[in-house]
Amino acid sequence: MKAILLKDVEGTGKEGELVDVKPGYFNNFLAKQGLALQATPAVVKKWKKREAQKAREEEARRQEALKLDEKIGQSKVTIKAKAGEAGKLFGSITSQDIAEALKKQVGIDVDKKKIEIAEPLKTLGGHKVDIRIYPEMVSQLQVYIEEA
Repeated sequence: MKAILLKDVEGTGKEGELVDVKPGYFNNFLAKQGLALQATPAVVKKWKKREAQKAREEEARRQEALKLDEKIGQSKVTIKAKAGEAGKLFGSITSQDIAEALKKQVGIDVDKKKIEIAEPLKTLGGHKVDIRIYPEMVSQLQVYIEEA
């Protein structure tokens, strides 16, 4: 029997999937718990429309991420910080500092959690920082640290 899952069901499938289940499992568990709908022709038609809409929305988000990737790749951010001898900073530059500078200087609002710093930025000069703008898309931002 075919069913469309309304929620993730461990061992059966994820939300929105069309799965094949035994009638007893569907009637006694999935339907009673409100976890699935029987895949009648009308329900399958609505499901296909919804899946097509999700695909269009996902593609729009991906295209937006590509534009953002290009804009970030061409951008440079300058951060001023106090430094001691040999260009070592007192402290380090954090992802929060980079996010604020990016918003202020370039006009791009990025969540600080999406900024990936391999090792702490503790020296003056240029550094490359990764920004995850989409699940499988990472953009590189050029960050320059100058003495204040």
